[in-house]
Amino acid sequence: MELDLEMRFTERYKPSTRHRKWRYREATETVHVSVADVTASQAPVAIVVHRSEGDTALRWHEGRLFERGMTMDYGERGEPRQRRATTPSDVEEQLRYAAQNPSYRSEHDEALAAVQRAVSGWLLIDGEVWAVANEPRYDVATFGMGYNHGGTALMVTEHGEPEFGRKRIFSALEGDAAFAEAIKTAQERGDSESIASIKQGSRIEVLIPAAVKLPTQAQLAERERQRLREQPMRVTFKVSRKDGRQPSPAEARAAVLAFVDRLNGQLGIGSGGTVYLDPGPSVQVLEVEGLVVSE
Repeated sequence: MELDLEMRFTERYKPSTRHRKWRYREATETVHVSVADVTASQAPVAIVVHRSEGDTALRWHEGRLFERGMTMDYGERGEPRQRRATTPSDVEEQLRYAAQNPSYRSEHDEALAAVQRAVSGWLLIDGEVWAVANEPRYDVATFGMGYNHGGTALMVTEHGEPEFGRKRIFSALEGDAAFAEAIKTAQERGDSESIASIKQGSRIEVLIPAAVKLPTQAQLAERERQRLREQPMRVTFKVSRKDGRQPSPAEARAAVLAFVDRLNGQLGIGSGGTVYLDPGPSVQVLEVEGLVVSE
């Protein structure tokens, strides 16, 4: 779909060579843009989100996900609300609005980049309007104090930036792990009334695995292991004998080396929890950067 848009931007100028400070004025320019128009075979369905209110299909085109177009509208009191964009004229309306309403004091290149971003967010598939979409993921969320005060939920969300480091964020490829973690969390919190709703919750069906870019928990753990391999650490060890006597330097060194050998093999440090280790019959490492080490 080809369009000519009138783009507004802020232009800097100096009234004369005698002026040192820039002045600002509004300017306009006609820019030609093109919204991609493809067939369904060129943008296959990659992900389907199954919710109780219905299924949502996400299509995959040139490395990005698209959903049936949603556009912003405004009510009688000016409140923002969403409505489905069903025709190319809806897209044209949105793009003309974007071109006419740049960010405050956007100069030419900045305003043009914003228009181009807006154009790239739309796609026509067999004449139907689709909009760029975020990747869905699982989020184990807790509310209230536990024991059915509030509850535990497993949600499928596409909004906001995913917190990759969080234990309870799972990619679309980790459905089984997400459900298991949600049920485990509910059981630990005493949210017994939440378990049934978790089991009946929304699911993500992945048809094209390449469309899933969020790292899995296993990939995150591997990244952390790789970081630890490449980044030297300074660790303070506390070593003692089981019989309470002061260990000799040789005994302490042997205990530390045994622990480090195990650490290098498993890289358990940084993953949290307790590391269980008995490096010798008489000497043990008790603390490693706050991690308690015991039999």
